[in-house]
Amino acid sequence: MKKLCAVILILSLVLTGCGEPKESFQDYLDQLLVESYDATDIGINFSFINPEDFGIEPEPYDLGFVTREEYEESFSDVEEIIKELKSYKDKNLTEQEILDRDALIADFELSLGAKDYYDYQIGTNVLGYSRAFSGNVPAYLETYDFHNERDVIGYLNFLETLEASYSAYLDLEIERQASGHGFGQGELDEMIQQAKDSALAMSDPDYFLIEDFATKIKALNLDKETEYIEKQKELMNVNVSGAYALIEEKLSTITAEPSTGIVNKPDGKAYYEYLIQSSTGSSRSVASIRKFVEKKRVEAITELVRVTGGDLEPYFNRYRDSDFGSFKDGYEALEFLDSAIKDDFPAIGELNYEILNVHPSMKEASSPAFYFTPYTDYTSDYLQTIYINEDYSNSLFETMAHEGLPGHMYQFNYFLGLDMHPIRMLYTQSSNAEGWANYIESIAYSYVEEDEDLVDFARAYNSFLQIMYIDMDLGINYDGWSYEEFYEYFEQNFGITEDTDVEEMYVYFAHNPAVYPTYFLSTLYINDMKDQVKKAKGSDYSEKEFHEVFLKSGSVGFDLIQKQIDAYIGE
Repeated sequence: MKKLCAVILILSLVLTGCGEPKESFQDYLDQLLVESYDATDIGINFSFINPEDFGIEPEPYDLGFVTREEYEESFSDVEEIIKELKSYKDKNLTEQEILDRDALIADFELSLGAKDYYDYQIGTNVLGYSRAFSGNVPAYLETYDFHNERDVIGYLNFLETLEASYSAYLDLEIERQASGHGFGQGELDEMIQQAKDSALAMSDPDYFLIEDFATKIKALNLDKETEYIEKQKELMNVNVSGAYALIEEKLSTITAEPSTGIVNKPDGKAYYEYLIQSSTGSSRSVASIRKFVEKKRVEAITELVRVTGGDLEPYFNRYRDSDFGSFKDGYEALEFLDSAIKDDFPAIGELNYEILNVHPSMKEASSPAFYFTPYTDYTSDYLQTIYINEDYSNSLFETMAHEGLPGHMYQFNYFLGLDMHPIRMLYTQSSNAEGWANYIESIAYSYVEEDEDLVDFARAYNSFLQIMYIDMDLGINYDGWSYEEFYEYFEQNFGITEDTDVEEMYVYFAHNPAVYPTYFLSTLYINDMKDQVKKAKGSDYSEKEFHEVFLKSGSVGFDLIQKQIDAYIGE
């Protein structure tokens, strides 16, 4: 997942602008890294062990709020950054510096497309019932590290000011409702219930984060240890619980229109066009995406027919009932994968990680699993964290590969081993990360299943299934499908059982436009690049070399990676 600061603060990261280019490109990037963080951004804690080593001097943290004026003014700063980056010419840069420059330019140029969409960009990333900041606060706080007393003070200030920050976002939601940009009633109902549950859980004197905090700061041996422990307990039970009670209270006063695709909101179609390009890291238009997806649908169907002869059910049943290696826990599954992938993926260093279960109080608001990216200055002395939302079972094997090896954890640790500037770990592409991790799932299955036909079936079946999810996202958020149209599509393609909550799915698509393409369209792009390389290299094709070419650019969009693939094919 992307770092908290990049998800929440959007373009406010560059509000301070930049001065004249330094004589050294590395010096300029050092300066840009410092100016990319507000000193009160809690994302600093998740990004650095020692931020001072990078010239960053943290102040007590808060969530803060980006005003419309600040948001709009930030784009002139972005344009200035792009101009200054472009002033550094190839002849004066190393190959790695050229890549760093081009990656940053691409990222900043893409961000310019969000200029006219304050109500969407700022209005939907903090409040929300899935994938938004408010639902993930407990996980962030559990993962927050205390290296010194400054971190304790920063953490406590974040708790103390959270309600004020939420209040500003709630006021924005009232404005969004009046202008037609706001959440629909189905979304509001989910958000209200999540806030109610959170407020109740956080008011408990035995709430899990209270003990978690006490345990962590005892290791610091601070003079004010007892004072800090008591203060955190009060802030959690009163202030943070109150912040969620405020969300419940204010949202309950709103009567909204039924939730529907973003295309039905002001400038929604244009925003979706920007969003799907931004979310998938590709400049393809919607029309081009649809043409590409249709080609991949035909390829998936052709492969399914080749493997099964047209009788899919026996293969589907075998895949569904696979034991996926029958590992006793997630650690054993990842240890197996660590060994199994060595011939197909470039080597990385030793990993130090833990697998945690999402606390019961967070289960409803959390994803099935998630991984926190490592510090920019990470060393193996620190544990990396993978969360799962249920006890490990065989059905989670592909999920462990997605989050762990050779998925997110592998990819970000590979990036740490590159010679790129540290700022590249801040400006990352979710499409690159999620596309990669989703692509990894079918590869992981091949390590525990010897029947190649079944592996081919699983890959083609999942590709076909994911294409239909892209169809549904485009249908709801770009074409404006009504609930009835969505229900008809879903019934025809999946069937409806008494356990199927089609309305809940419709609301989820409306609440998260372009999220499914972030995963599934990005995976199609990766597999297409792989097919290009296989065709060009023939018998000389190397799985490890393909993965190395894909990864060596770091976390960049697919347009830049395609250039790397084209260069590799031309060698």
